[in-house]
Amino acid sequence: MRINVRSIRLFTWETIKKKFTGIFLLFCLVLPGCSLLHKERGDMFTFTEKTEGTAQAVIETDHVSPYVVSERLFGKFTENLGHNIYGGFWGQILQNPSLEPISVCMNREDYSWFNEAGLSETSGDNLPNQRQMKNSPYRWHPWNAKYCSYELKEDAYNTKHALYMETTEIPANAQGAGIRQSISLPLHRVNRYNLSFYVKDASAPIVVIIKDKAEKKILCKEIIPAPATEGWNKITHTLELEKPEKASINSQWFYIGLHEKGSVLMDQACLFPEDAIEGFDPDVVRLLKEQGVRMLRFPGGNYVSGYHWKDDAVPLDKRPTMKNPAWERDDPHHVGTDEHIRFCRLIGAEPLICVNAGNGTPEEAADWVEYCNGSADTKWGKVRAELGHPEPYNVRVWEIGNELWGSWQIGACNPEEYAKRYRAFYNAMKERDPSIYMIATGNATGLYPEWNDVVIRDCPDILHSLTVHFLYTNTENCPPASAFLSQMGYSWLFEKHVFRKIHEKGLKAGIDDLKVAITEEMIYNGRAYHPRPDTLAEALFYTGTLLSAIRTEGIVEIFTHSAILNHGGNMSKQLGHVFCEPVYYPLQEMNRLAGTSPVRFSMDCPYGDIPEWPGDWAGPNPEKFPLIDMTPLMGKDQLDIILVNRSPDSPIPVRIRIKGGRFDPKIRVYELSGKSYL
Repeated sequence: MRINVRSIRLFTWETIKKKFTGIFLLFCLVLPGCSLLHKERGDMFTFTEKTEGTAQAVIETDHVSPYVVSERLFGKFTENLGHNIYGGFWGQILQNPSLEPISVCMNREDYSWFNEAGLSETSGDNLPNQRQMKNSPYRWHPWNAKYCSYELKEDAYNTKHALYMETTEIPANAQGAGIRQSISLPLHRVNRYNLSFYVKDASAPIVVIIKDKAEKKILCKEIIPAPATEGWNKITHTLELEKPEKASINSQWFYIGLHEKGSVLMDQACLFPEDAIEGFDPDVVRLLKEQGVRMLRFPGGNYVSGYHWKDDAVPLDKRPTMKNPAWERDDPHHVGTDEHIRFCRLIGAEPLICVNAGNGTPEEAADWVEYCNGSADTKWGKVRAELGHPEPYNVRVWEIGNELWGSWQIGACNPEEYAKRYRAFYNAMKERDPSIYMIATGNATGLYPEWNDVVIRDCPDILHSLTVHFLYTNTENCPPASAFLSQMGYSWLFEKHVFRKIHEKGLKAGIDDLKVAITEEMIYNGRAYHPRPDTLAEALFYTGTLLSAIRTEGIVEIFTHSAILNHGGNMSKQLGHVFCEPVYYPLQEMNRLAGTSPVRFSMDCPYGDIPEWPGDWAGPNPEKFPLIDMTPLMGKDQLDIILVNRSPDSPIPVRIRIKGGRFDPKIRVYELSGKSYL
């Protein structure tokens, strides 16, 4: 790279030649005595096609937009989907802790989970029979079943059922009998774990064992005396495991039951690492804090259209296990409003709450506003205070419903019905707290093309912002490079065909400044030969969408990318280990651009075709898109230049000319790249 220290600068961008595809950020310090003025916008951002040779960019630093990039563009999204929350950022390790049968947890009553946990390690006569399976809680397996009988009784501390176990004489070498579950402990990080469970009418000691599945080695064994008092008793115990000689990547068996002949009624078993931070995985908390997530949307997603927040407005041990209303899994309700707010504060993010406008009511949503923002003198503020949170949470941003234009959504409706719901929710929620800011469900797909028009037409007096979700799938027979180019092209098209189009429709309806909120975004492919959320392609897709949003100069006001863990890229958690995926890094690097302003530029570069043209939302006439994306931003004392090479297989040299300003000759370059976009 060659830099000439003059007011007109020439850059030869050599590093972009090193990799096929990547993101590049250039940082130049502004020297004292340099005046950078805001001027009329004019044609601030210009891209033109250049068929061959070096891409050429001109940056005019004396034309700085008055728009200031918002912190709310650097957000994430979380939902009880897959292992995003449970088995993800929530630290509690045991599945189905309330020991419920599958009929309570899922919309089916088979026992297929018994085949999922390597039961072959037991002897043939130790395998559970049909009756034992039917009387065992979901996700738990009988242990030494030949010595134990099981019954799920409707005499529970939590939810509907507790597990009754009665044992015969147990040989010493059997060590006990009861139930077990496959777990993955973060033994690379911590070897002490806090166990709690409830028992009633226990007539024998309780035994707890943790064993390495691969090495078949007992890591911990504790025998806990039966409590002498009647009724339900909560037992808490710290388990200290043998420290592994090296970082473990093995799973473990967790056993709990009776140590000798006797009986017990058991319920609500929880296991947290001792280093959990207020219940949350410390690795996830640390990484999200380091990433700089500024806004976090919850609780959904499709999940929210069947979620009722009051189910969680009780102490954690009394929260009911239910069927997940949207996804095929159980829902222990451990992470509710209080936990989400606590999590936001731990990572330094502003909460964005999406309310249930599917099968929920305006009154329910208004009560939620009061629970979060009301004083302890209000009905629901008092409930919050009684649960240990006397001070209001002051949640400012509220989203009314999720994808209610989609047939998969609980409470799906037409746009006329949604406009009525939005008005009813708006009025009820504003009555509890007039200061809240509300965003309505919009649509950026061709599934309901008239949706935005109707909502804008029917609610111009109370409409401030419409949400859009970008989750696009490529066709099965689409070649990888074509799928990649299509996804890159979509991120370019969003500015013209979604963001600005919604804003213009608002202007025509008399809404002076209708905003757009991107509250979900990810590449929605699951095939290994296509770009997916866990690949470099997602990082490029996210960055392209972010730059398109910034170039609207404030039309896009919120961007919460999907999701924080085990879904939508960002991070994964496997066998207790948390690691970052490519899309984690652009947000981490670019969140500090909040407070900067876009600078006028022009870019001449090669263009590419969009093989799978999205005619349902971008119109019938296919367009090309620039293979080099770019946006320069000016801060108080720094010029940041973001470059993205979106070619799937070709290096593209770029020459940048900077006009105006005085800059330090030293620069810093950040590069995220790889050998492939897959």
